[in-house]
Amino acid sequence: MYSFMELVGGVKFTIYFFGSFSGSFHPYTPTYPLDFNEIYESRKSNQGPYYQGWYAETKHGPQLGRFIKYWLIRRAFEGEINENEKLGTYYRRLEKENGKWTAKDAITPEIVLKQKHYLRYVVNKEGKVDSAYHIYSTLMYRYIYTYNENGVLTNVDNESYETPSEIPDL
Repeated sequence: MYSFMELVGGVKFTIYFFGSFSGSFHPYTPTYPLDFNEIYESRKSNQGPYYQGWYAETKHGPQLGRFIKYWLIRRAFEGEINENEKLGTYYRRLEKENGKWTAKDAITPEIVLKQKHYLRYVVNKEGKVDSAYHIYSTLMYRYIYTYNENGVLTNVDNESYETPSEIPDL
């Protein structure tokens, strides 16, 4: 399972991806672990959510410090892609130039996760682009959990955000 690390306020988090969650009380329990590419492959429509569980290692074991829901919207990318890559999945930064989205430099999954607009494309074994999507990622909900020294949840900060139904044409 793919994960990455993020340092926030002196706390080191390991971040994992999930397809859902369970629970009626905080902290929620992330369920259905996803590998990074499954975030996109499990999508049956051009939009939908995925979740990030941010775990901090504590004396009580891993604790869910943040639980974040993102909404992804995708549409076919109609710009040019340099397809010099081998079989695989690739990501590029997107920039709007003269009213059109243009593929720029290659980016890693850690950088992808900090982008609002990016390109995701798959190169087949013949070296041709199989599929290419402009992805728009937007934050839906964020829960930040605070625990006391005994590992008991003491506070939940939450924020929610408006979710568009299509990629904003910025």
